[in-house]
Order: sequence, then structure tokens, then C-alpha cells
Amino acid sequence: MKYQGSFYDVNEQLYTINIVTNGDSSSTTNVVLGTSPFITEIETSGEHIYKPCKYSSATIKIISNDYYFDLYSSTAQQNKVVLKDSAGSVRWVGYTTPNIYS
Repeated sequence: MKYQGSFYDVNEQLYTINIVTNGDSSSTTNVVLGTSPFITEIETSGEHIYKPCKYSSATIKIISNDYYFDLYSSTAQQNKVVLKDSAGSVRWVGYTTPNIYS
């Protein structure tokens, strides 16, 4: 299943979030994103040159009356998250954090 939501940033740039669960993108469900729909955080401690990129994280706010149980992963790379701009360029890639509910 692919979950897809879009939002505009403060500069009116359109971004699309795709969350592909279990490697299956054969069907798409559009989701409504909340206020501040995509927030990134970067780990800046340490001396490694790639550490800010490697240790970045993001929070996605989804508003729904339904439960999307397949969004909750049991393994580290089960559900892939991709943020793209309006030109289709990838701006951020990651995986959902393994958990039961958050």
C-alpha cells in the first residue's frame, strides 16, 4: 500500500510525501496531512562528515478517522518514506520507526 499526501511550504512550494508499506505500491490511499505536516530534525553532535545526513529524522502528521495498521512497522526498513518536491526531485528519504503505536 502506498499512502500519499501533499502540502505547501511557506514559499508556496508543493511537496508530496509517499509512504510505501511492505514494499507494495500497487494501490494508493490519499491521506490528509495535519498542520506542520513534515518536520525534520538533524543530529548535529559528533565529528563525522555524514552524520547530519545519516542521523536526520522526520515527523509526519496524518489526520484520519481510520487506523492504518500497516504504517506501524516491525522491522527497520519495512516502510519507506520519500519526500518529493513539485518537480519530482527527492528531498528526503527514510523509513518509519519500528513500533506498535506512536
